[in-house]
Amino acid sequence: MPKSVVIHLGTGDLHYGLPRVTAQVWVGERSRPEQHIGSLPAAPTLVELYRDWRSLYQSLCDRRPLRSVNGVRDEPIDNALEIDQSGITNVSQVSFEQLSQTLHDALNTWLRSEAFLPIERQLRSQFSRTEEVRVVIETDNDLLRRLPWQRWDFFKDYPKSEMALSCSEYQFRHSTPRPPRKKTRILAVLGNSQGINLEQDAQFLQQLSDAETQFLVNPSRQEFNQELWDERGWDMLFFAGHSQTEGETGRIYINENSQNNSLTIAQFEAAIEGAVSNGLKLAIFNSCDGLGLATALSCLHIPQVIVMRESVANRVAQEFFKHFLTAFAKQYLSLYLAVRQARRQLQGLEDEFPGASWLPVLCQNPAVEPPTWQELMGQGNTNSSDTHDTTNRQAETTTLAAIVFTDVQSFTAKMAADESHTLRLLDRDFHLMQQVCQQYQGRVLKSLGDGLLLYFVSAERAVSCAIAIQTQLTTTAANLPPRDILKHRIGIHLGEVKFRENDVFGNGVNLAARLQQEAPAEGICLSQTVYEVVKNHLQLSVTNSGRRYLKGIQDSVQVYLIKPTAFRAVEPSALPEQSNHFESGLRKLKPKPRFFQIWRKSRKQLLVVSLTSMVVAGLVMGIRWLGLLQPWELQVFDQLLRLRPPELPDDRLLIVAITEDDLHLPEQAKRKGSLSDLALSKLLHTLTPLKPRAIGLDVYHDFPFNPMSAQLAADLKYQPNFFAICKVGAPEANYPEIAPMPNLPSDRQGFSDVVTDADNVLRRHLLFMDRSPASSCSTPYALSTQLAFQYLKAEGISPRYTSQGNLQLGNQVFQRLHKHVGGYQQADTAGYQILLNYRFAQSSLSHAPTVTLKNVLAGLLKPSDVSDRIILIGVTAPSSKDFLATPDGQRIPGVFIQAQMVSQLISAVKDGRAPIGVWAWQTEILWVWIWAVVGGVIAWQCRSIAWLLGLEVMALGTLGVLCFYGLMQSQWVPLVPAAFVFIITSSGVAFIVANQDRNHTKAPIK
Repeated sequence: MPKSVVIHLGTGDLHYGLPRVTAQVWVGERSRPEQHIGSLPAAPTLVELYRDWRSLYQSLCDRRPLRSVNGVRDEPIDNALEIDQSGITNVSQVSFEQLSQTLHDALNTWLRSEAFLPIERQLRSQFSRTEEVRVVIETDNDLLRRLPWQRWDFFKDYPKSEMALSCSEYQFRHSTPRPPRKKTRILAVLGNSQGINLEQDAQFLQQLSDAETQFLVNPSRQEFNQELWDERGWDMLFFAGHSQTEGETGRIYINENSQNNSLTIAQFEAAIEGAVSNGLKLAIFNSCDGLGLATALSCLHIPQVIVMRESVANRVAQEFFKHFLTAFAKQYLSLYLAVRQARRQLQGLEDEFPGASWLPVLCQNPAVEPPTWQELMGQGNTNSSDTHDTTNRQAETTTLAAIVFTDVQSFTAKMAADESHTLRLLDRDFHLMQQVCQQYQGRVLKSLGDGLLLYFVSAERAVSCAIAIQTQLTTTAANLPPRDILKHRIGIHLGEVKFRENDVFGNGVNLAARLQQEAPAEGICLSQTVYEVVKNHLQLSVTNSGRRYLKGIQDSVQVYLIKPTAFRAVEPSALPEQSNHFESGLRKLKPKPRFFQIWRKSRKQLLVVSLTSMVVAGLVMGIRWLGLLQPWELQVFDQLLRLRPPELPDDRLLIVAITEDDLHLPEQAKRKGSLSDLALSKLLHTLTPLKPRAIGLDVYHDFPFNPMSAQLAADLKYQPNFFAICKVGAPEANYPEIAPMPNLPSDRQGFSDVVTDADNVLRRHLLFMDRSPASSCSTPYALSTQLAFQYLKAEGISPRYTSQGNLQLGNQVFQRLHKHVGGYQQADTAGYQILLNYRFAQSSLSHAPTVTLKNVLAGLLKPSDVSDRIILIGVTAPSSKDFLATPDGQRIPGVFIQAQMVSQLISAVKDGRAPIGVWAWQTEILWVWIWAVVGGVIAWQCRSIAWLLGLEVMALGTLGVLCFYGLMQSQWVPLVPAAFVFIITSSGVAFIVANQDRNHTKAPIK
């Protein structure tokens, strides 16, 4: 089975480095990946080298027929990569090849950095050089996507490996089931062909005898859209013609008309989504600069897309497509290997077309398995052999087998110390293992990095072979220095496995792999199944190690160990040709059908528990839907928030508090509100030289500046990091609006409106809302949102929106509140609201550093107190009455609320302090019903009132602990409805069971 690696580059870029890089590794049928963590340093040199490489490449392409629009240059990636060709003269192929080699060397030097080496070493220890390895590079940074990742030395060392690109966000989309068919359906769109020849592309497709191809030549937008929606579904979409990237999307030119001849992805996204739902698996855009197309298509969850990363010459595009179809549709290579082979074959054109083999790139949705050509034809999953001989393929079979899994202890450390020497030792030991395996009539299926996977039809032969291997390795090691010794561990399991050609997979293989991790160095670990079969037929000294939970295995497993001192090898000739003890051993392990015995004896009680739990859960959730439980759920939510441990102050903020004493400062003599223009002017002149990242004024200033403050008004207008508040208000609710500061641009205003609950407690954070054209406060964003966006902008993080319409900052998604979500079943959720994840301090109302206005004006601040921070200016004087109630029972000033909101957004993005989320309604219904069942089962099994009450108290305590733990993990888990259904169901079942017992006792004897 192919092995998969997803390398997530995380946040950051080449200028500042990638602080957290993760590599997730899937092996065979393993359901869960292994994860390894590293980082990559800043590499501004790569930026410059790629800029120069792309500039030279475009210059060499200028006089060739390209599949771009009339020679139109692609849009630059960003300002740092604008192509200035005025300085390029007499470009030669030699200089381009030298620059390509320099870029290649710089990329590999970067990937050999000390912080990334742990990931590469793990990958190299996991994979054999003969295995197919799929590597997905996951990033949203456009420049990182354009790097020539296929030039990484890893892909040269592993001849069956290939890379693909992926965005950070992806999901699995189910397609509509289709009746089986014998041919692959291809929609081939031949668009604008001005200056290029597309006839060869069509001929390549026509030569496919096992494909049904529909050609669209110079189609209109309506024709293109209609064909994509075909209900029979397409397996593959092919486009040839002109295209180009525009920002983060792409444009294809579908016909040669003077008007309406091109489309962006957004203009046919509905049709693409329909095609994906109907089974579209692969799209090939054999045209120029397709990364913009691939990025836009990834949002539509198309499984696989093949594009050209730069401008492409017509002949190069045709040669690639020909080689790809040959490898994929005729030689039956996997999608990744077909792309690799076709891309590498382009090297033969690089005398005439330099850089040709750098252009093709596969873009993959990691949530979807890449299809084979046979799967596109409806023939199921068929792996190709190394010889690509389809006539000798074996069908998948399931059988009972003994699987032996070997592994080297501390292999990663030995590789890090001396890689070449360790590999030689591994080859030496593998050779010995293969010889012993043959003696015991076993079969070496494949190597797995530092281990072998062996197969036996007899459990006795599997155990005897493992003992012989360890005995011979130990004997040989006695005469060797420590540097030349590898200590192997072996795990053995007996169970059902699936064979497909020369590969084996299934839970039996996974369990054997996990068992070897439990074995000591030079020891052997057996599953209970193996032990029961061989214990009476082999003289073993076995230690029962009890039940253990193995990684990736849901239930605990009984483990038996054979330590090195207990080895007693059995000669192969002393063993029967084939063990007859499989069936008898498995019979001993067959579980007793206790469940069915209970069902026969207690059908009525189980039926009572089931029906009662469903009825009670349905009634309680219906009452909850009406909002009748909302007040109780909010009170419990507040109590759980109070139980959380206090948090450290957020030192990214600084609050300038205007106290009662500050209202009477000399600078405040002519104030109209809480802050005079003179005090504000001095405050800004003190703060601005200290370089804060943003300044937010949480004080209303809805009156014009006086003539003495004209300079202040001018300074504020052109100070890009200054934001002030206004109030949208609600006249119908007697909340008047308050105008913004005069002459301040609307993009530097933020509303101060908040949404409180019926008990006047603030639990929600209003991020933005629709503009009110009639309101003088026309900004759509809250002040807290504006300040957070300004802070994160300096980090290179801009707001985006997911396909569900949720706000995303960096990798953090803020789940929007709706009606009937979580505890809020009946609430006004207008605008964009999220739950406010308070930072509660232990002894202070504020949870950010605070300084008074008087101390600021006195010059007591140091540069380190202000630099790169968000400054919030607001009133804390009790006379202002600007106080709001919070879930911890306190009333705090509005400026402290603003600080909580700003801190929540920034901490979620920078610190991983996730916003509080809620479950989907289906999950909440399941959770509540489970607690109803738990209550019913306890009442059914407990006939003692004392025991029943005791278990109910313990269960409710467990429920509270689970809900508190969920809140610690930023998840609002329903407690009140679960507690209600638990109590009601347990009481109801106890009453019904008691009546049944009473009636049974009183029944007459016949």
